[in-house]
Amino acid sequence: MQPHSPRRVIIHAGFHKTGTKTVQNVLKAHHQLLAPHVCVILKSDIRGLCTAALAYSQRPDTTRLHHFRNEAALCFGDMPADDARPILISAEDLAGAIPGRRKRIGYPHATALLSSLIAQMTPDCAPHIYLSTRAPAAWLKSCYAHNLRHARTRLSLDAFVAAHTGPRLDDIAAEIASTLDPVPVTTAALEETSGAAEGPLTPILDLLAFPDALRARLRPTTVSNPSLPPHILDELLELNRNEDDGARRNAAKKQFIADYMRRTQ
Repeated sequence: MQPHSPRRVIIHAGFHKTGTKTVQNVLKAHHQLLAPHVCVILKSDIRGLCTAALAYSQRPDTTRLHHFRNEAALCFGDMPADDARPILISAEDLAGAIPGRRKRIGYPHATALLSSLIAQMTPDCAPHIYLSTRAPAAWLKSCYAHNLRHARTRLSLDAFVAAHTGPRLDDIAAEIASTLDPVPVTTAALEETSGAAEGPLTPILDLLAFPDALRARLRPTTVSNPSLPPHILDELLELNRNEDDGARRNAAKKQFIADYMRRTQ
């Protein structure tokens, strides 16, 4: 009898604003093509796990970490034992919440979350962490725009950047790799992958040793969550600073963005 090969589990755990949405959209669009070769799990498939990760990263305590571990155990416990396909999980929330809210800088709880996730895997799993990164200036600008849009950030861009001059994503990834050793951790910068044939999905396909013939069938996709222009960001900032009613503020922000998107289509 041949020895049983470990089941590979690739965890694309972030970081936010590094092309993760583009990766997930391509995976979703090509579900039928990929399904015979890899078990793809996206955020929509593990909402409980992602919610628990966000809750712990926003207010870390033992109760929330225990809840996250329980959700992880449920996630891996539901996987059929006779399925030999590698598993790909793509969910940036598994590294914690995006920096910016509640004065959160970087990803201080990513290691605890990923360590707990790996600990809940069955012994026949071989985990491999993949972290997409991005150059500091572009990444912070994108995080700022996200917080303007989805939270009540009232800082200017310069003030936001000055408040988040913490570790670079590369440094955070290196710390995660050091702590999780011997679990392998691979990184790739968005600036490097954007020009590749499969875009930000390229490093994941490489890790999966996906055949060239199948890779050629992956249709190119447009960039998800494109940047908003400065004048729209200025409007969002003014609303965050001056509109105290949350419902009116959020409705107005959605309207500004919707109007802009219609004009540019």
